[in-house]
Amino acid sequence: MIYALDSNIISYFLKKDTKIRKKLATETNAGNQFTMSTVVYFEVERWLLETGAVKKHAEFKRMCHDVPPEEFNLDVWDIAVRLYVQMRKKGQPIDDVDLMIAAFVSLTITLLLPITHVILNVLTD
Repeated sequence: MIYALDSNIISYFLKKDTKIRKKLATETNAGNQFTMSTVVYFEVERWLLETGAVKKHAEFKRMCHDVPPEEFNLDVWDIAVRLYVQMRKKGQPIDDVDLMIAAFVSLTITLLLPITHVILNVLTD
């Protein structure tokens, strides 16, 4: 199984949240893999540089060595467009960053942001 890491999960990991660290270790030991999008990389990198969190930044860079951020392919962009249109028609516009993460995750699946669950339901409507 492949888990898509979002910025919240990475933030909790970097803050040494034991529940998150245990879950990630368990999944790693089970042979599961992790991925993150370049948008998540941007969100985390921006936060770490803005706050001057040197140690967390170094740990994040090590994480990126093991879980390199993935660029969006055309499938992700196509899904993002469909989601954008569907959410607007339902009167539920969504932030572009969350939209792109949801589109990326919809091709990867698992360990999702709550908003992603809403968006994935829209895809199946």
